[in-house]
Amino acid sequence: MIDDGEFERRKSLLKTSPAPTMSKRGYARLFQHVVPQADQGCDFDFMVRPPDEAS
Repeated sequence: MIDDGEFERRKSLLKTSPAPTMSKRGYARLFQHVVPQADQGCDFDFMVRPPDEAS
């Protein structure tokens, strides 16, 4: 628990990073375009069995 002055001081020191740009080629592009989010398995989408084929 910190007071408002300390919070504002820390906030003023915070540096934000620029948003990442999309890669145009190579592994980074493949990763950005075909790897789903964590709740969906974080694997290449072509490596995941479609739901209708699950057994």
